[in-house]
Amino acid sequence: MVFQLITNYVRPGYSGSNPLIIYGLGVAPNFFPAMGIPALLVLILPQMNPTGIWFNAKKHLDWNDILWTLIGAVLFQCVWSYRQSGE
Repeated sequence: MVFQLITNYVRPGYSGSNPLIIYGLGVAPNFFPAMGIPALLVLILPQMNPTGIWFNAKKHLDWNDILWTLIGAVLFQCVWSYRQSGE
């Protein structure tokens, strides 16, 4: 809701020249969903399963999760570096 409000009304209607406000309005549509998605996982999903056993019992990352997160990050960096060197 905040994302839509800022994107549709606040950003187009702002005519000031304050660089801090311009920067904040520019990054706000990225910031608010980044806050909302983890909030969905942490606040709403446990409510869907009132016992919370599955959510609490598996709350820690195992080595496979960490390894594949790092592999994904390295792969992204390789693709990004390759793309940048071609320009």
